Amino acid sequence: MEMNVRRLGNYRNLPYGDPDAPELTDRSHEPRLPDEADIVRYLQSGRCFVACPGVSRDILDPARRIISSGSGYTDGVWFWNEDLPHYVKTYNAPLPDEFLAHVRARLAERS
Repeated sequence: MEMNVRRLGNYRNLPYGDPDAPELTDRSHEPRLPDEADIVRYLQSGRCFVACPGVSRDILDPARRIISSGSGYTDGVWFWNEDLPHYVKTYNAPLPDEFLAHVRARLAERS
């Protein structure tokens, strides 16, 4: 069975990043998404797709300790690393409009 999931949060300066993706920077001073808490909870509630025994450290603040494992999560359509919710919550990491629309539609279905 073939699964076609879309990659999310693979900023080029992350160890697993895509060289063609945007760079992850600290955007915490910029306007936040009004539903950021819901988006972060959604990312945290994904199903483990790839379990990795490693650790992930915050690349923007080396003084931080471990922020997650290196595991990957999915909702069946999108795939992201376990550290993505941290980067969204802490640094206002940008997410594609298509993903945001997808999450909002799924959350609306649950209401």
